[in-house]
Amino acid sequence: MKPALIILISIVLSTTISLALFKMLDPETSDSQNSLKESAYEHVMSTGTLRCGYGIWPPNLNRDPNSGELSGISFDLMTEVAKLLNLKIEWIEEVPLGNAVEGLKSERYDVYCTTLYIRPNNMKIVEFAGPILYSPVNIYSAKGKSGFFVSLDQLNNPETRIGMIDGTIPHIISIEDFPSATHVSLPEQSEYAENMLLITTNKADITLVEAATAENFLRTNPGQIELVKQLSPIKIFPTAFILDRG
Repeated sequence: MKPALIILISIVLSTTISLALFKMLDPETSDSQNSLKESAYEHVMSTGTLRCGYGIWPPNLNRDPNSGELSGISFDLMTEVAKLLNLKIEWIEEVPLGNAVEGLKSERYDVYCTTLYIRPNNMKIVEFAGPILYSPVNIYSAKGKSGFFVSLDQLNNPETRIGMIDGTIPHIISIEDFPSATHVSLPEQSEYAENMLLITTNKADITLVEAATAENFLRTNPGQIELVKQLSPIKIFPTAFILDRG
């Protein structure tokens, strides 16, 4: 992709999320002003500060192991949001992706500033600012075994073991699309690397993750997993920043 196009896309995405956040933060423009939590609004307006919770999820959000500095897609977008809204951003707390909602509910931060999948199980309890990006979810197997899987129907039987993390998009896909498969589950707070370890240790036959997550795993575990090209992507999901309702 040409650099100029990348810049243009960044500007468009930054403007989109800025408008979405402004609508939620400004009671004059919000459709839900009657349900707005005044304490959260007053905090942002009185301090001029937007408190960010965040999770490390490259390339969405990266942290330099030496300097501790943050970078990535979400970091750049939120930096532009702060600039356009004349707000200061405080990246106050690193929170695992699975615990993002709890931090919002306890008012430890105003926005979870790593984009997350727009997940049905969260729609009742949070609001989404987005979608920002669309993320393809692929099927991966252990190295040398991808050719064994030739159809989606083949995955939907008890002989196929699907590794997944409870409450995540792969879990939702597995339960809805492959209800007859054998589901090998990990707790919701598990890291995605653990999910992929299920197939490298032969506890599962396949797992479902996005390409960037698989690539990060391969950097430290070269040659251990491979893309099931003929069946990928299995789904494409929108991602967004999340805020507490109101």
